[in-house]
Amino acid sequence: HHAIAVFNNNYDRVNVYTDSISEKKYETASFQALTFFNTDQVLFAKPLCDRDGLILHSNGFSIDGKGILLAGESGAGKSTLSNILIKKGLDGLCDDRMFITQKDSSFWIHGNWCHGTVSTVSNISAPLKAIFFLEQSKDNCSEPIDNNKIKVHKLMQSMVKPFLTTQEWKKTFSTMEELVKKVDCYILKFDLSGDIFDVITNILAKH
Repeated sequence: HHAIAVFNNNYDRVNVYTDSISEKKYETASFQALTFFNTDQVLFAKPLCDRDGLILHSNGFSIDGKGILLAGESGAGKSTLSNILIKKGLDGLCDDRMFITQKDSSFWIHGNWCHGTVSTVSNISAPLKAIFFLEQSKDNCSEPIDNNKIKVHKLMQSMVKPFLTTQEWKKTFSTMEELVKKVDCYILKFDLSGDIFDVITNILAKH
């Protein structure tokens, strides 16, 4: 099927037009995305840019009201670690794609329905306190990333790349620069024992 999306000027309302799909079929069928596009992130990336935000290929969690992101390339272990944390009773916000916005000089993460292999989703939002870039290992430990250029480089590798104009890309880079100044980033090495949970909670206890 085909789909066309029309936003208003503020990007706070969108009408999606499609063919060959009735309301009844929409209510009962399973689609890759609620908006009929290959992925909803195609539509949301631009409005987030206009709101000092972005979409990161990452898994989000709220731990005692503090938000964290688990980021990394495909195969880094995002879904594996998410399943470990969910078994620990943590609130998973979304698997694979997380929405990030800035408000009141702080960055927040928002649960959404654009999940990956782990189907746990939530409408919870939480202030972002830490971003963990994952590496599977025989150890369970963290290494802080102090260099902002390295932080931006790693964020760029995990960022969902939207279709933006030159000025919008400049705005996105400005948002990323603010993000790395205000949010601590870490390399997180973990095995399958679940002991990494204590490493994460000890880091959050400092925030």
